[in-house]
Amino acid sequence: MKTLIVLQQEPGISETFLRKQIETLPGEVSVLYCSDPPRLNGKLLKSSKVLYLVRRHLLLQNKQKARGNKYLQAILKSQADIVLVQYGVTAANYIDALEQCGLPFVVHFHGYDASMYEVFQKYALEYKRIFQSASSLIAVSNAMQTRLIAEGAPKQKLKLNYYGIDETAFPAVTPNTKVARFFGVGRFVEKKAPHLTILAFAKVLEQMPQAQLCLLGEGPLLGPCQHMVKALGIEKQVELPGAASHQVVRNEMKNAFCFVQHSVVAANGDSEGTPVAILEALMSGLPVIATRHAGIPDVITDRETGFLVDENDIQAMSARMLEIARNPEKAVAVGLAARQYALKNLTATSSIRNLYSILNEAKDNFHH
Repeated sequence: MKTLIVLQQEPGISETFLRKQIETLPGEVSVLYCSDPPRLNGKLLKSSKVLYLVRRHLLLQNKQKARGNKYLQAILKSQADIVLVQYGVTAANYIDALEQCGLPFVVHFHGYDASMYEVFQKYALEYKRIFQSASSLIAVSNAMQTRLIAEGAPKQKLKLNYYGIDETAFPAVTPNTKVARFFGVGRFVEKKAPHLTILAFAKVLEQMPQAQLCLLGEGPLLGPCQHMVKALGIEKQVELPGAASHQVVRNEMKNAFCFVQHSVVAANGDSEGTPVAILEALMSGLPVIATRHAGIPDVITDRETGFLVDENDIQAMSARMLEIARNPEKAVAVGLAARQYALKNLTATSSIRNLYSILNEAKDNFHH
C-alpha cells in the first residue's frame, strides 16, 4: 500500500509520534510538506520520497483555487492509495484538494485541533466537510473522541489510536529512591501548567526540604516560572534548564524518582491529546503523578499504574508527591506496574500496526 502523509510543516521536537509514523509505517510512504519555503530534512526522511508544495497565503479567490489545484496535482503525483492528513487544521486548509483527489483520506487529530474553541469556530464549515468526506477520523484519547462527536463527527468514522513508545529507547529504570527527585518534561505552555507543578512542589518542600524538582522544556511560561521559583525562595531545589535533547530526557528518567505533570484545559480550550512524555515515563517504569485531563486517565489507573488528581488541585498533587516520597517501595511497585502496562498496551509497534490497519480498512472500503 502506498501512503501519502500530509503535513503542514516538518515535525517539531516534541512530535516524535509523527517521525515514527513517517519512518516505520509499512509499505511505501511519501510525505507532502505544505510549508513555505520548502525544506528537506534528509536525515529524517532518508527512506521516503518527498514531495513539496509551496503554500502561498493568497487572498484572491481565483488564486486560492489555483493553490488548491497545485495541491491536487501534488497529491495525484504521489500515486498514493491512501492519504493520511496530520492534524484537523491541515485537512481544513486543503479540504478542496482532498475532496477532489478521488482518493480515500484519513484525518489524524492530535490535541489543539480537537479542543481549542477558536479552531472549531474558525474552521466550522471545513470541519463539517471533513466529517462528511474523510474515510476515517483518528483520535488519540476517549476524551477526544467524545469531543469530536459533540462537534458533529460521525461516531462510526472515529477510530482510537494511542501513541506508542519504543521500548528499546526507554528501557526499564528503577525509581531512584535515594533522593526524592521529581521530574517533568514538556513545553512551558498553559495546558501543561508547569507553574502549578512548581506550586505543588513548594508545598512538598515545607515537609521535605531535601526534595528536588527538575522541569525540562521551554516556552512562554519559562520566564514567569523562573521568577516564581525565585519569589518562593526555592532556587536551590528547583531546576529549570530549558529545552533538552531526547538523550538528556532519557538520562533524567534514569535518575528520577517520580514523573510529574499537571495538565489543565487552557482558557482558550486547548487540551492535550495523550501526552507523549507521560507515556515515556510509564514505559521507563517511573511512577507518574498527573491530572485527570484529556487522554491521561486512559493510560493511568489511579494508585495502580500511577496517581491522578483533579486539574488545579495542587493540594492533592503535593499530598501524592509526599506520600510516594515517604513510601519508596510504593514508588517501585507502581513504576513496575506502569512498565508492564506500557509494554502490553503502549508500544510503538502496536500503535503503528493499528494505524496501518485503519488506513488499510479505509482504502478497502472506499468507493469513489
